[in-house]
Amino acid sequence: EQGALQAALLDALPNPIFVKGPDTVFIACNAAYERAFNIRREAFIGKTVLQLDYLPDEARRAFQDADQRLISEGGETVEEITITYADGRARQALYQRQTFRLSDGRLGGLIGTIIDISEMKRAERLEKFRSRTLELLATDVSLETILLAIVAGVEEFDPELRCSISLSDSGGRAHAQAVAPSLPAD
Repeated sequence: EQGALQAALLDALPNPIFVKGPDTVFIACNAAYERAFNIRREAFIGKTVLQLDYLPDEARRAFQDADQRLISEGGETVEEITITYADGRARQALYQRQTFRLSDGRLGGLIGTIIDISEMKRAERLEKFRSRTLELLATDVSLETILLAIVAGVEEFDPELRCSISLSDSGGRAHAQAVAPSLPAD
């Protein structure tokens, strides 16, 4: 019953969580981990990260090396990483791992948590962009400089976007000012 309760508690948590033994082999995960990486726990329990094909080779090696280092030293690590979920979208994540000990004092392994902070980071970038734009508006720079900064800020949010700004007179006819630094000159 204790094991069933622990599994239910783990599955109730909204963030991907995994547990590895002292040999860096996966021994458990929660339902959020399965959803995030579109993998059933039965497919990777008993394996190391090096044996998982849903992560790029370089990422697998880096995770494995970091896990081995953490297990040998003990303690906790918290870092921001970019990780691609099963839907193909790269996410900025807070990646926390902590070693744990068994009741007899032996090293049990590590527990890892992945918290998607993409929206928080996007909001931070948006606030920086807004602040930069307001600062420019409060200074004595040219309208073209302000418009170019706005275009650069918009394109920074999505490198695939190409932005332009065109200002017209009050009748909507003639272009009073236009900037489109990333668009072809034609």
